[in-house]
Amino acid sequence: MVSVREQKKERAQLMKDLKNAKRRAKRLKIKARELSTTDFVAVLVMRREEKAKRASREAQKDASGSAEGGMEEPDASESDEGAPGT
Repeated sequence: MVSVREQKKERAQLMKDLKNAKRRAKRLKIKARELSTTDFVAVLVMRREEKAKRASREAQKDASGSAEGGMEEPDASESDEGAPGT
């Protein structure tokens, strides 16, 4: 059974995490407003390149680990090609 002290400690930690998340979101919104269009496009390009690198690493890892001939999963990177923030 969880004691009252542990519940208070957990609640305090959750409140702290929530407050930090709100602060982080506020900072990101301020920074996003300051971005020029070219900066924003550069960020999107970097994200897409990082996503492609991750996908190729995972594909290589899957290819080396799937010598058993299992079914392949569909490539999810193609479905959100034009989605912002990806």
